[in-house]
Order: sequence, then C-alpha cells, then structure tokens
Amino acid sequence: MKKRLIIDNDGTNIFMLKNPLNDEDLEWAVKQCPKSVTTYMVCPNAIGKFYYPCSVGETISREMAPCLIEAFDRGEDLFGKFLQKLKQIGKEVFIT
Repeated sequence: MKKRLIIDNDGTNIFMLKNPLNDEDLEWAVKQCPKSVTTYMVCPNAIGKFYYPCSVGETISREMAPCLIEAFDRGEDLFGKFLQKLKQIGKEVFIT
C-alpha cells in the first residue's frame, strides 16, 4: 500500500496576500512544500468566491485578490500555473 503525506492549503497564503504575484512567487510557494509530501490539496476559492473565472460561481473581487484579477486581465491563470508547478515536481494534486 502506498502511503500519502497530504497538505491541504486554502490558497489564501498564496493568492490573496501578495500583490503583484509572479512566476517567482509561485516557484517560492511550491518550494515551501516539504519533499516528503506526496499529495497537495488546494482549495479553489476563499470566502465562497473562486480564485479564477468560472460558470459555477462568483470570482473573488479585485479588492480581495488584485494580483489574480490583474493576471486574468492579462490572460494569465496563476491558479493553474501553481497546480502545474506542483505536478512538475511530482506532487499528486487535488482541488478540494
């Protein structure tokens, strides 16, 4: 049986506290994940609003997460990039 060590992150420490947010910030956040962690669970929303535009709910406001909204305005998906970077270092990723 394969054992898992899981981190469950609500994303606020990455997506809501820093402005502006760039690739280096995402790399830093990924590097904070201990090597022994096999599975990274990340929440797609905060305070009931999504970190990205979607058809099933409301997107978080510019006031709450300006870096995310500005990135989407530029056509950049920082949430998706973060998930991809986790996968690139071999983490199993779930959106909770």
